[in-house]
Amino acid sequence: MGTVPFLCNPTLALHRDASFLFFVETKHALVFAQLGQESVIRPCSSHSSAYLDKNHGGLPSIEHRGGSGVPNNSSKWELYRFFNESEVIRPYLPPTRIFSYSALNEFLSSYGSTYIKPDKEHTGKGIIKVWKNKKKYRFKKETGKERQCSTIDHLYRKLTRMTHNKLHIIQKTIPMARIKKRRFDIRVMMMRDIYEDWNYVGMIAKVAGPGSIINNVRRGGGYVKKADAALLKCFPNTQVEKMISEMIDLCYRICNYFNGFKKSWQIGIDLSIDRRGKIHLIEINYEEPSHHLFRRLKDKTMYNRIRRMAKRYKKGKR
Repeated sequence: MGTVPFLCNPTLALHRDASFLFFVETKHALVFAQLGQESVIRPCSSHSSAYLDKNHGGLPSIEHRGGSGVPNNSSKWELYRFFNESEVIRPYLPPTRIFSYSALNEFLSSYGSTYIKPDKEHTGKGIIKVWKNKKKYRFKKETGKERQCSTIDHLYRKLTRMTHNKLHIIQKTIPMARIKKRRFDIRVMMMRDIYEDWNYVGMIAKVAGPGSIINNVRRGGGYVKKADAALLKCFPNTQVEKMISEMIDLCYRICNYFNGFKKSWQIGIDLSIDRRGKIHLIEINYEEPSHHLFRRLKDKTMYNRIRRMAKRYKKGKR
């Protein structure tokens, strides 16, 4: 973000048949669980009429989650599983699985393009894009050179060497909106006030660098732009207004739901907008979401607001 909620130091056996064996030490017992094709988790049908109270975000009880408790790490896979349990957030999640031979074959057959991401890396580090082009399979890591393979077997061998047999997830590629042929996503900054209430502070567009498959500005060589200005390059004004409103509302729900995963006072939420205008949840940054990303804008209003919020919150906790 799998059948067990606590995924600590997994021992991973990579096989062509996509069988994964995890040994998990919990407080009360040593548990093992095998993850294979039966562990597939995909976004289910949207329950668009469901309404979640802003103060609760639709957080299910421990009993609703099968009495399994809450994941205690920053794993992308665990976060995916956690948010996939929310009927309101689930429709915004791209199809995601643990990387394996069968998952790679299925995703390329179904979607034609996919991303492979390290489970516990951030800032775009180690991300690989893989896609089919006629009878060839092509792949590229971050801003590196594009390479190709002629068979799925050869491709899988190459990818497992690149991933160093560490746990990775595989996600459907979102056909993101673009500015001058360069994809962009939206970072939304949410922060708590001294009363512990979540507040929307600002949003910014992160535009990918030339030749980069990632939108991380520092690692990918891209740039930032005001979110509304970026969206208006792709969509009409009335649609942009609705998208911004929906993103802010979604981020409040995400933050309130996230309260059940881990306590955090600031969260940077990465959302992508596809070419049809649909919003997708890409990543949650809750450890040290970048403030200086907003400083890159010429207009420092949002950056100054973030700094003031941070200062007030920290002062109030002394």
